[in-house]
Formats: sequence, C-alpha cells, structure tokens
Amino acid sequence: MDDGGTFLRAADITAALDTALTAVRAAGADIAYRLGGTSAALLQGVQLPVGDIDLLVARREEVDEFGAALASFPCLHAASWIPASAQYFARYEVRGVKVGMSTVERQTDSDAMECVGRGLWQRLVWDRLAPSR
Repeated sequence: MDDGGTFLRAADITAALDTALTAVRAAGADIAYRLGGTSAALLQGVQLPVGDIDLLVARREEVDEFGAALASFPCLHAASWIPASAQYFARYEVRGVKVGMSTVERQTDSDAMECVGRGLWQRLVWDRLAPSR
C-alpha cells in the first residue's frame, strides 16, 4: 500500500493482520510471531509513517508455513534467505497491505534491540489492538 506517499492507518494494519492470521490459523499453522517495526509502534500509539507490516518468527519453517497459508494472496517476495540482513523472508499483499514475515537470525547478547537477540521474545507488549494468538 505504500507507494512512496501513502501510509497505513491503524485500521489498515489490524484488518490486514486479522485476514492474514485468520488464514494462518485456518491452514492449521501455529506460528509464534512478534509484530515489529513501525506498524507495532503505530498500534502502540506512536504517530509515524507506516508502509508495511513486519512479523518476526524464530524458525524458517514458520515463514514457509506462513507462505503456504497465504498462497491465495499475491506473493511479493517468495520465502528466501537474504544474506545481507541475515534473515529468511517472505512478503505477501493482504487487503492492499504488504505483510512480511521473517526470521531473526543475527545473534547478540543484547536484549534491547528490536529485531535481534532475546529481547524480542522476552519483552512483549500485548495491546487491545493486537490480534489474539
């Protein structure tokens, strides 16, 4: 949905997440994910431009399950390894919104980084807008 000047609203994010995660559950996948990036910040009340949704998982198999569940949606980036960012990544278009899922494979001792290290899995904020899991 981000065409360089159009940004997502909270309603766009929650609608796309609801659709994507409903498809994942309907496919029988049980994926432990974290919502990260600017879309997570917007849902927490931070006003900033958001162009896509970033879902983070621990295992590559979960990215593949995500892709299989969303096979009826346009695939913008088939699941593959991206060496430069050390992540296994896939992206689909759901309700006009880019929804990506990737692994977090860069190691660090820090627990204070958004997309690497153990903090992602230990410091979780459940919000009333977050899809139920």
